Amino acid sequence: MPQSRKSRHDYECGICYTCPYSLSRITGVGRFVETLSERLETRRFGSVIIYPSPARSPASSNDKVVPLRGTFLLDMKLATRTALFVAESRGDFDVLHAQQAHLQSVAAIIVGKILGKPTALTLHLRLSTSSRPIRRWFQTIVERLSLTLPDTVVAVSPEVARNFGDRRVIVVENGIDIEKFRPSDESRRRIRDAVGLRDEFVWVFAGRWSRHKGIDLLLGAMTHPSLSDRDYRILLLGGRAADEPDLIDRGLQDAQVRNRLQIAGFVEDTAPFLAAGDAMVLPSRVEGMPLAFLEAMATGLPVLASDIPVHRMLIERSGCGWTFRSGDVGDLSRAMAEIMDVGISRELRERARAAAVRYHSLDLSTSRYQELYKRLVRVN
Repeated sequence: MPQSRKSRHDYECGICYTCPYSLSRITGVGRFVETLSERLETRRFGSVIIYPSPARSPASSNDKVVPLRGTFLLDMKLATRTALFVAESRGDFDVLHAQQAHLQSVAAIIVGKILGKPTALTLHLRLSTSSRPIRRWFQTIVERLSLTLPDTVVAVSPEVARNFGDRRVIVVENGIDIEKFRPSDESRRRIRDAVGLRDEFVWVFAGRWSRHKGIDLLLGAMTHPSLSDRDYRILLLGGRAADEPDLIDRGLQDAQVRNRLQIAGFVEDTAPFLAAGDAMVLPSRVEGMPLAFLEAMATGLPVLASDIPVHRMLIERSGCGWTFRSGDVGDLSRAMAEIMDVGISRELRERARAAAVRYHSLDLSTSRYQELYKRLVRVN
């Protein structure tokens, strides 16, 4: 049943969030919106969240779900319905906060401006450019409007800001709940016992099982000769990608993968499962500011990640973790083998935790967004 929220009059300020991805899917953008709105509610900031879903009912009576089925003109349907919901909710919010350079964002921001509301956009990642000329032209127009229409544009990392190349973009790095995600010997023992892990080295992968996240690279590394004699397991969190549902099934055809892959799937609370691991492996081909990376560090797990810019920045700043050449299965397997041979020191775990606490606490990022909203309301 949807949870009821307080009356609009109980809040100091109301925010209307639009998200182009379903909150029932495993996406960092959806988690960002949910987590930020929940933390802001404790500071007397109310919220309305508008997002698509094929079936899910809203988590709150204030949220608006756009039902999307089929494959035809989905972005246009989402944008149109979102615009209507924004107009219907005009008495429930003071600031319109859209996510991503997306047609939904453009439609929501235009309606917000017509209603006289201040608007903000957060850029989480620059999407790959289509190879089809007409679609590429359309993407360019949508991106340009997304960057020029809102009053404020935010990027989740310096790399995302550079990718968009707009000097107006400010950076507010993602934050995570450092009290929820923390080392726990009790959780480590409990989860390992529950899923059948022994004393072997445990890597954790958390995210969508897609090529975007590099799951194919990880499965390939597990069959590489350099890992054939190592005692390890991979604890797999997350779920299948809608457009690549068979990646895991193909990997499981290999006996080495079947024997070493421990599939936990989607879990409501990932914190104890992270605590059960020794290190995280994040072979993504592209990221904006990965929440899984930050949550692993907060739990005391150093991260082996592809050497894309945001991963390099996080590892260099924290002083712990490792990179491998992005897209290189052989280099990934080599790095995994070397890390397991050396082991994970207590100092490395403490350094990972300290970096997450210093740079990525949810309270820090929430405060920055809170001040941004207040400034927008004052200026408007």
